[in-house]
Amino acid sequence: MKERMLAYRYAKSFLAFAPREEGSESYAQGLYLFHLFLRGHRASVISCGAKELGRLCAVFNLPVQKLSHLIKLLDTHNRLRLFAKVMHALWELYRKRYEIAACTIKSSHDLTVDEEKILQAFVQRITGCQIFYRSVRVRSLIAGIRIESDEFLWEQSIADKLRRVEQLFY
Repeated sequence: MKERMLAYRYAKSFLAFAPREEGSESYAQGLYLFHLFLRGHRASVISCGAKELGRLCAVFNLPVQKLSHLIKLLDTHNRLRLFAKVMHALWELYRKRYEIAACTIKSSHDLTVDEEKILQAFVQRITGCQIFYRSVRVRSLIAGIRIESDEFLWEQSIADKLRRVEQLFY
């Protein structure tokens, strides 16, 4: 918990004092993809040095020059291990500042580009936010779609209807 609060403070300071990428679509997209990457590879990133972290930021088209100041600061304070947590906090703060909703669209089948656009517009209408999403195929949904984020859950599937019927009887 203490590390999370510390990471949040580093992220908040970075946003307050770093030159801004005011609402830049590419910056937001890179930050979102980096956030997703870090969720799956946190253990690997903890052992990275400052140079490797800079290169990793470049892979996601993040402004390496600006983030290098943050990386150097963490390194100077012997807190480089907090980098992944700081980047998660940075994504959360950025997301709130620019009203971005991040969600996962789960479907029982592969979605077409048009279907994804329709779902994105639907979520955008519900939340009033810009939408960043990742699409995942989940066969257990049985002919349906489930949209999840930190703020909401929406599902239309046979599996959901079966769960509701089961709850009525048990």
